[in-house]
Amino acid sequence: MDLFQQNLASLDSTTALASTLLSFPSMSTFGEIVVGGALFAAVACFVPLLGKLTVRTARAPRRIAGRLWSRLIDRLIPHGVTSRIDAFCEPARLDKWLAARTAGTGNPLLDGDIRAAANATWPEDRYRWLYRNIPDDLVRPPTWDGRLPGGIPVTWLAWRHLTIDAISTIARTQIQKSVRYSAGMAIVFAAAALLSVCLTGLHSAIPYPDWARSGELHALIPQIAWYADAIITTAVSAAGTLGLALLAAAVMAPGLALFNVVRGLQSYFARASSALATPTRDAIVAYKNRADIRQTEQEAYARQIDLALMNPDAPVIKVGVATGIARARGSMRSPGVGQTVALDAESIRQHVIAFGGTGEGKTRAFLQPMARRIFSATWDKPTDGRAPRRIGGYITDGKGVLYKDLISLPELADRGDVRVLGTDDGHYGVNLVAGMTPLEVATMLKTVSAQVIGEKEDVFWSEQASIIVYHSAVIASVLEQIVPCPDSPKERDATEVDDAVTDASASWEDLLSSGDFDEPSAAQPAAAEGADQGDASDDSDATWKNFRPWSLQGIAHLATNPDALDAAFRRIAAHGKLIADSGKDRELGDLINSREVAISGDYALGEWKKMAQDTRSGIIANVSSVTGKFSGAPPVAARFASGLLPPDQITDVDYALNGGILAVAIGESEWGTVGQVVAVWLKTRLFIAARKRQIADPEAAKRQSVALIVDEFQMLATKGGSESDAEFFNIARSTGVFMVAATQGLPSLQKRLGEKHSQDLLNNLRTKVCLRIEEQETLEYFQKMAGETLRGLVVDDEYFETQGQREIEFPDLPVPFLTGAEQISLRPAQPGLETHQMRPLKRFDPRFILRFYSNKHTDNADAVTGSLKDAYWRQEDKEREMRGHGVENKPLFTATDIKQGSNFALAYVQRAGGHTIDVIDLAA
Repeated sequence: MDLFQQNLASLDSTTALASTLLSFPSMSTFGEIVVGGALFAAVACFVPLLGKLTVRTARAPRRIAGRLWSRLIDRLIPHGVTSRIDAFCEPARLDKWLAARTAGTGNPLLDGDIRAAANATWPEDRYRWLYRNIPDDLVRPPTWDGRLPGGIPVTWLAWRHLTIDAISTIARTQIQKSVRYSAGMAIVFAAAALLSVCLTGLHSAIPYPDWARSGELHALIPQIAWYADAIITTAVSAAGTLGLALLAAAVMAPGLALFNVVRGLQSYFARASSALATPTRDAIVAYKNRADIRQTEQEAYARQIDLALMNPDAPVIKVGVATGIARARGSMRSPGVGQTVALDAESIRQHVIAFGGTGEGKTRAFLQPMARRIFSATWDKPTDGRAPRRIGGYITDGKGVLYKDLISLPELADRGDVRVLGTDDGHYGVNLVAGMTPLEVATMLKTVSAQVIGEKEDVFWSEQASIIVYHSAVIASVLEQIVPCPDSPKERDATEVDDAVTDASASWEDLLSSGDFDEPSAAQPAAAEGADQGDASDDSDATWKNFRPWSLQGIAHLATNPDALDAAFRRIAAHGKLIADSGKDRELGDLINSREVAISGDYALGEWKKMAQDTRSGIIANVSSVTGKFSGAPPVAARFASGLLPPDQITDVDYALNGGILAVAIGESEWGTVGQVVAVWLKTRLFIAARKRQIADPEAAKRQSVALIVDEFQMLATKGGSESDAEFFNIARSTGVFMVAATQGLPSLQKRLGEKHSQDLLNNLRTKVCLRIEEQETLEYFQKMAGETLRGLVVDDEYFETQGQREIEFPDLPVPFLTGAEQISLRPAQPGLETHQMRPLKRFDPRFILRFYSNKHTDNADAVTGSLKDAYWRQEDKEREMRGHGVENKPLFTATDIKQGSNFALAYVQRAGGHTIDVIDLAA
């Protein structure tokens, strides 16, 4: 039918032209397509709807009948019966009823003595960790090599699902259903009884008299008597039959309820055991294979728990959340899925380092969360009423930018004791050599030089540079007390200078013991005499207006300018003669005339001046490579290298040791080599101050800890000397300083420290974390550290390699007490519950077993027996193959596992004398 034919004539010319140009079909054809499509869509939508309506209509009588039947049953069962069932099945009442029925059995489990029952299976003296209140992060799944301790199958754990709530719910539901079922059966029995009576009709035990049948007699009395007896007899028979039917239903109800409650419990227990009954290879292979080490592992775990519980109030610092991969691969002491991985207060003092590629999120995903947790933790719980002591903090990095990411965190900012060492307004500074001895200055300069410039194979130049710096520092320490302070600054910390000068003697003894110096030569008196006659004013005070003698610039000035060093010593000698003549300031006079000052003067006026020009120039170049660039960074020099900073702008590293937070805003990104020198020097000053505090007051180191938070650690790591990173972390824990650091790959550390020193350092940094990184040596290091486990290939369904894998894929979760599909059955059920055994690795396959047949002449019994044997042998062969398929010691983690990225990291975390290893989620 052309619906549009009648309208074709009225189409305007524009539409016709557009249709022609664009080759559109005619409007009539288009209309037919639209109508056809609409009809098709209507049919497509209506047919499924019609199908649903048909199904619902067909089911309507059944639904109506079901509702009517349910209402009839509800009316038939007295409300009191339902209420009594509900009251009896209340968990508390049912628990008391069960306890009363099982009392006196002698079974500790039935008597409610769970601890005694557990002790009978797992003696506390051997499995004591099972009886401890274990910290959440140290709780481990109870399975060990695929079985419970003592070799008990894991299906035993299904008993934990059989709670009083489960019993109560199942009992209530099944009893109510059984009563309803019995009520329904009563209706059926009653209907059957009534039908039987109706079919039998009226009947009487008295035969109806034949003579009364005659119509002629019209005898009514016999008829009335017979019918009366028949009615009474039939009524009594009907009542008896109906009573028996109802009695049968009532008698059936308790037994029906018992059987179906038992069946419901058995069905629930089977479903609750399903996950635990899943076969795993470790329960069969690994359990026997690791019998030699298992008891030792369990005892080590028990001791770890004992240690963790010795100080339950100590802070626990979260690192991340476990993925459970290590446990799934057979590492029994590793955490399960979703468990917290954490450090305790003692373990974090064994230091933490994180590796990761550039831009991988070491600061955002690791250092920031760790800093927040460290500074928000309660490290001290006093019992004398005082406020808890706060932990100190020292924040630094090679670039000088980490402080911006950390000091704004609320856990730090809210403390109100954060100070920043830097060059901006409000920042503080410090004289880098204040409080140090000349020997410490010389050693420090050598250490910093090795970090900033790198260590050369020929150590002659660095050693000689260290020697001239030492002698220059000895002379500068004396000159500091002679040269007047320029224009005056406010009070100078004379105590630090005095300490430095006093310690010069001790420094000299250490240096002399190295054998690098001779005793003062006979030229010393002559030199001193020459100094007496020289012009002390050659060392003009104008030289010291830009920096003090006892400053990094002052010492560098003397070490790199032979004439200045000569003039300085002559001035000291002249000042000593004045003191001797006047008899005043004898303490300074004794220092000037001390053996170490004389030796330094002898070196300055003798060996140093006589040294070949090229050699001396090379030594000076080594000193200048570290100190020479300070002139190009005046703000840095003024704050850290001049010694002229007013006291109110000075904050030394001991601020962190006293409980404050000190952040360093000096680094390579803004100030280049100078910034790196200052950052390294300040960190080393912290190490020196911590060691001095430990010697002076060991208890203070125990009371007040300092968290050293470091980013780009490879830019600050040092070696050489007891205060270098390579040596300090051997004893750092006893000084109260612990480090949480982030760095790049292992080669970046080896480049600064060398392979041996890097390995020694990593041995002291006990907790290690590796974010995504592509550098192969670092990946191999973590692979080796993680170790190996016994594993194979899993290529079949319905079984797993380990219980850890099964816990991930098929966890033992609570199941519904009832599925809703339970049917009341008249079949008896044997009371009792038993744990299900683990299913075999390979199920028995009966598909190819022949059916038995026979006739008069023959049968196939032999063939049937053969097919049975073949089926069993196939199962045995397949199970044997599955047990050993590909089983060998394999790396716990591969490079691919470590390179997950997205804030996942491989973590080897110390905790309570043990360790935890797993891939963890740092963002969780």
